[in-house]
Amino acid sequence: MPPEDDYRGDFQQEFTAEMDRVLGAVHGDVDLPSWPGHASGRYDADVSPWLLGYVIGREWEPYSVVAYNRLAAGAAQYQGEYFLTQAASPMEVWLAEVMDHLAREQMRRYHQQTPIAFTNWPTLDPLRHVSEATEAEENALRRQRGEDVGAGPPRLSHNEDEVTLDARHIQPTAQNRAGTFAAFHAYPYYPDFMNNEAAYRESPSGNYPAYLAELRQHFGEMPVLIAEVGVPSSRAWRIFRRRDSITVGTVRRSRPG
Repeated sequence: MPPEDDYRGDFQQEFTAEMDRVLGAVHGDVDLPSWPGHASGRYDADVSPWLLGYVIGREWEPYSVVAYNRLAAGAAQYQGEYFLTQAASPMEVWLAEVMDHLAREQMRRYHQQTPIAFTNWPTLDPLRHVSEATEAEENALRRQRGEDVGAGPPRLSHNEDEVTLDARHIQPTAQNRAGTFAAFHAYPYYPDFMNNEAAYRESPSGNYPAYLAELRQHFGEMPVLIAEVGVPSSRAWRIFRRRDSITVGTVRRSRPG
């Protein structure tokens, strides 16, 4: 998350520079000095023939997306060489811009195109989950019941269904032959709506498959990649709905984020 939730300027410059370094590493064309928190070393093996695509970034905090949408409220459209936006939010416009940078650099340096997407997760999915309340909605309900919510100090509220990022709003141009897709880090137990949503609970296939089916339906012909998945190793997992049958090839980690 960038300082002051501003993804432009210095943050965007370093973000795209990191993408440029990744391009060099994939093509065996970069020697990276030691730098805390980053990969380093000489990359001299070209693995680009086996590259399926790029997924940029990680999960985005909802409160940061809300803040950036307010900060960059005038950014409603982007027309790039390889990506453009349609009815997009400012954050989606920013994502299209950095995706376009990666596509341009890939073509300029290596004359190659591969599908490019951005990382998303259920917290920012384009679906509406009626069982998931924001903190403001929850406090309003508690006040109606006569509970003392209290003002308390201001804080950042991580609301799971407050804002969305929709990959359909970022489209490839005619020059982009490789296209794009929707990529999600999606877990079968998080957020709470994964288990609380009535339509998911009542599905014969189980909560998680029902969520994935709804996600897939939303995107239509656009490919959907579950780029990260996992289940807890804790015994507490046994208390979850036993009728959910989930086959996981690799358990990445026990919690999102």
